[in-house]
Amino acid sequence: MTEKIVEVGPYFTVLLCDPNGNRWERGSISGSLVGPDDGEIFEAMADAIESLVLAHACAGVQVDRLEYVEGVQTAIEACANNS
Repeated sequence: MTEKIVEVGPYFTVLLCDPNGNRWERGSISGSLVGPDDGEIFEAMADAIESLVLAHACAGVQVDRLEYVEGVQTAIEACANNS
């Protein structure tokens, strides 16, 4: 099995498995945006960001690029400000 590990800034580590052209068939993501004092709304928002990052990585988007990581950071800050 072929695997690739991608660090998405300080936020996530993505493990991609089984390449198929420019895409990956499977993947998993680890990291924790949610702290013990965060509410359910922020937790749901953070789960959505994690899912989107994983989907992008599996689709072949270079999620370790600075521009992408900055976008993730902006999304996280927006969630924190609106939850």
